[in-house]
Amino acid sequence: LVPFPICLAAARQYLEEFLDLDTEDLKKIDRHFKKAQVSIEKTITSYLEENINSCLDEDVTLVKPGFARHIIDIVGSWSSPECHEEPKREAVSQFENNFKHLFYTVNSKRRSAEAEESSEELSLAVDRIKQEFLNRCVAFCRKSDALILFEDIERTFPKDHPESSIQVKEMRRQMESITAQFKLNSDRGGRIQDEEFDAFRGDLEKIQHAARLSQSNHEELVG
Repeated sequence: LVPFPICLAAARQYLEEFLDLDTEDLKKIDRHFKKAQVSIEKTITSYLEENINSCLDEDVTLVKPGFARHIIDIVGSWSSPECHEEPKREAVSQFENNFKHLFYTVNSKRRSAEAEESSEELSLAVDRIKQEFLNRCVAFCRKSDALILFEDIERTFPKDHPESSIQVKEMRRQMESITAQFKLNSDRGGRIQDEEFDAFRGDLEKIQHAARLSQSNHEELVG
């Protein structure tokens, strides 16, 4: 996440502050790391500690809060207008890009978690409304009752959560399809009963399923 040149400069500055190393020791460390190969099997701090201790014959531990503070100092110094060394500016640019990618990934996962939570809440609300309706209408229902059911379901739709649009769009599509299939608007006083009511109950499950849709489910559905 933090480019190695920045970590090395921060470690060097850390050693200057806490170990009071002289110029020769610091030059010795610089020469050592010019020849050393960065190990991908270890953390940067472990790698730095191991090589510094080997170089100085010391038992150095880079304490994270202090080391992090020096990383921030180095990034600030290398990104200042006074710094004209291209390798340093490239390291800062890589540092910024790495953190932008990290924040993007974290925010993306947060949005996905929020969308999943919203989907679960929506599904539970729709299931509750549907069950209340079916408890009242066991063998038949008036078409006007079905339209009121759909109005109750629509009131559960989140108003301020764009991630819910996948579920909402599919639920609306299902309700429009049911409204057309059973001619709910053309004969509001009529009944849905017998085999027709069994089919109507089955179609209500499609609305329930739509409330549980995720982005991947939606892509499979429409794909």
